[in-house]
Amino acid sequence: MRENLIFTGIPMHDKFEESETTEKVLEKFMTEQLKLCRIAEYDRAHRFGKEYVERYPDGSVKFMTKPIVCRFRNFKEREFVRKAARELRDTHFGISEQFPKEVNDKRKELWPHFQEARRQRKKAFFKRDRLFIDGVEYCPSKKDEEKRDDDVPRRQYNKQGARPKKVKRPRTTTKAHFKNRHKITSHRSGGIALGYRKCLDKCIKTFDTECKFVYWFSVDKKVFDLDENIVFGIVYIPPVNTNYTSEEAFNEIDVEFQRFSQNSKYIVLLGDFNSRTANLSDFYDENSDDEFIVQHFTDQFDYTDVHILDNLKIPRERNSPDNVVNGFGRKLLDFCKSNKVFILNGRVGQDVNAKPTSRNNSVIDYIVCTSHFLQFVSNFEIGEFSKLFSDVHSPLSLHIDCQSLIKNNEIENHSVQQNMIGKWKMEKINEYRKNIDTDKVDCVISKLNTYNDKENISKNDMNNLVHEVSDILIDSAKLTFGTNVYAKTMLSNSKKQNNKQWYDKDCNKAKKELRKSQRLYKKYGSNIFKERLRQSEIYYNKKVMDGNIKKLNADMSDNMKKLKK
Repeated sequence: MRENLIFTGIPMHDKFEESETTEKVLEKFMTEQLKLCRIAEYDRAHRFGKEYVERYPDGSVKFMTKPIVCRFRNFKEREFVRKAARELRDTHFGISEQFPKEVNDKRKELWPHFQEARRQRKKAFFKRDRLFIDGVEYCPSKKDEEKRDDDVPRRQYNKQGARPKKVKRPRTTTKAHFKNRHKITSHRSGGIALGYRKCLDKCIKTFDTECKFVYWFSVDKKVFDLDENIVFGIVYIPPVNTNYTSEEAFNEIDVEFQRFSQNSKYIVLLGDFNSRTANLSDFYDENSDDEFIVQHFTDQFDYTDVHILDNLKIPRERNSPDNVVNGFGRKLLDFCKSNKVFILNGRVGQDVNAKPTSRNNSVIDYIVCTSHFLQFVSNFEIGEFSKLFSDVHSPLSLHIDCQSLIKNNEIENHSVQQNMIGKWKMEKINEYRKNIDTDKVDCVISKLNTYNDKENISKNDMNNLVHEVSDILIDSAKLTFGTNVYAKTMLSNSKKQNNKQWYDKDCNKAKKELRKSQRLYKKYGSNIFKERLRQSEIYYNKKVMDGNIKKLNADMSDNMKKLKK
């Protein structure tokens, strides 16, 4: 951006002006308006941003314009043009430097102070993101910022009725944590994300560690009825030959793995390792002639837990459709061998036959776990690729045996039947009175008569009397209005409501069709259903969902414009 300048106020040749035409318009502007003795050397120029319509006093259109950004051959040529901007004084044309977003944001914060200084006829000017007033750099104090926030007028409320006191926010049933998220333009992107149901919030604990390649969290041992907590690590290792590649990624993960292994023998690592391991072994063989093993270990159980695979009838050899081995793959295998952890891909559950995890031709996403955790793994599979979730990766699914979910009612996710009294009906009020048990009422009255002295009455005695009176009234209501059996689902919602404003009936219908296509393709697996799944994804993601979001944004923009009027 150092060689760029932005030109404003230059009329457009036509609505669909090409870059070649824009360059000719700019060259003419340099000679006629800037009065340059020669045309500055530049690489390219084009229009960008929103159209602006210049009008006559009667409201008719004078001309349409868009900003032009021009990249000059070098900084010297750029300055040659910028210094000629004094010729544009008292015109509707303008020339400015192009700055990064961070600089523009800072300039916007300082702009009110710049305007106020100019209003007071002080000498004020910018140097990138710094404001100078009368030759001294101006730094706004916190009080000025707070005062400016307080001076913002309250937006007018034009709808019928009173202004709502509080905006009702949609209730969410899930919770999310992030690591390494960074902000680009107006949205956050990248990083590692962990999502789970809110009902498990007390059972899940996240850890902030220095390693940026793994996000650690633990699940309470009570959930799985174990003697120790289960520690999970969500892994993302950047691919080779990129700006984010790190040769020390596995070493950093290894250090933190050793720290967590001191407190738990149940550790699981899962995610995108960008490692290709083919069918190479991830454990030391009992008959290994490795010099390090021969010198330092006398018992095979000291350097390998491969016997646990045999006890659980899990094959030692992995079945992988990817026959390529890269540098990260060898590091992953060394990590598995040194820490006695095993790769589940191509070895456990439905993935025994092995499926690729990326671009349908490579295996770079893994789940690895300690040998003690293998006994709780009931299934592992590679899900079907979906453009809704990733551009190249297929989802990994891990099923864990959890017997405590059947034992513990506070964590259990099941239906509970409850007897509820029928609705009150005024026409049955006399019947309700007749059904009151008078004998129980007399018993309560007699007990009350015995408590004449307040000092002899305890809190428990009064609570018991209140419960007895309540039971008398409830029993009469059951006899009069009857009872209904309701099934209440614990920790789950049988009918989930999507609270997003853009989610309408068309989205719901398209999503049902997508799920139906996924089930059919998973069941039959033919190319016909694969094509149907692809079309359903495109229809839901590109047409219905994106269309509704754009429509919502356009409506919100129109409403904001109406509020300004």
